[in-house]
Amino acid sequence: MDKLEYLESNYSADYDKAIVFIHGWKGNKDSFKSLSSIIKIKNTKWFFPQAPYKLNDGFETYSWAFQNSDGTYEIKE
Repeated sequence: MDKLEYLESNYSADYDKAIVFIHGWKGNKDSFKSLSSIIKIKNTKWFFPQAPYKLNDGFETYSWAFQNSDGTYEIKE
């Protein structure tokens, strides 16, 4: 697996807190990016990781679990 892609937002020059916001099924790193500008928390850096497994649905959507050859998704690994 490649390195995990992510976005980060920091609306303060200094920060002492971090928020990691994980998207759900068929999301991506941009799914909740606007939250960091809507929910203003002082001295906070936001991280928006993108799940590593791209879904084959014709869109830029991802999953945290990979699809097995039988169509099921691996959730324990």
